[in-house]
Amino acid sequence: MPLPTETREAVLTYCDAHLPDDDTAAKMFDFLDEPELQKRLKDELYAARYIYKLGEALSASDGRLHAHVKFQIVQYAAIYEAIIVHLLWTLYKNHPAVTNIEFHSTYKRTDGLSRSLNLTVSDTGEEVVFCVEARQKTSRVSIKFDDKVDAAVKVGFLDGEIGEEIKGFYKLRNAIHIESAIKNDITYEIDSSSLAYRRLQPFLAGARAFVAEGILPEEARIKKGTALSGARAAD
Repeated sequence: MPLPTETREAVLTYCDAHLPDDDTAAKMFDFLDEPELQKRLKDELYAARYIYKLGEALSASDGRLHAHVKFQIVQYAAIYEAIIVHLLWTLYKNHPAVTNIEFHSTYKRTDGLSRSLNLTVSDTGEEVVFCVEARQKTSRVSIKFDDKVDAAVKVGFLDGEIGEEIKGFYKLRNAIHIESAIKNDITYEIDSSSLAYRRLQPFLAGARAFVAEGILPEEARIKKGTALSGARAAD
């Protein structure tokens, strides 16, 4: 059963007052050449910011805050991933940093022995066969995200330090699987989601400038170990 109308309106008014308007959000992604991707990214950002403000309006804490932070991490990681993958396999698909991660080494059996001759391992009885090493194309979805981030850094549209942080956001995103969260001792902190949000500005500035001019500006770089100063206040 919904809360009373005046209560709902008070919460929604608070959230809406701190959300970016459509034009502002759309302009954040207008350097991308795919309108549908621009729209989806705008919607995902809006959802992340709405959940943040909702948690703030309700003064969520402990387990309740965990749910809000977790959702934001998933959203921001998806935004970073979508932009990185799009740029790598559109504008920079022929760059060596991209083509190098599209293949992996594999072994293919070859007829190096007569069919009448069989070799086996003495202690296990396993058959010994001759193989040749070959390079095989890797499905894009099977390429590790860390490798995609490293490729983006090598291409030049992503700062290395921000790239390492994005890898961390993605690791948190993967911890939506409870088994993974337990194995890696993952906990969700408000500073993690705040950092993911704060890094969007230099990340987008860098990608935009690199697409337009082929350079990564200073505002798109951070120094190693940069502290998250004033993040909550700025949010």
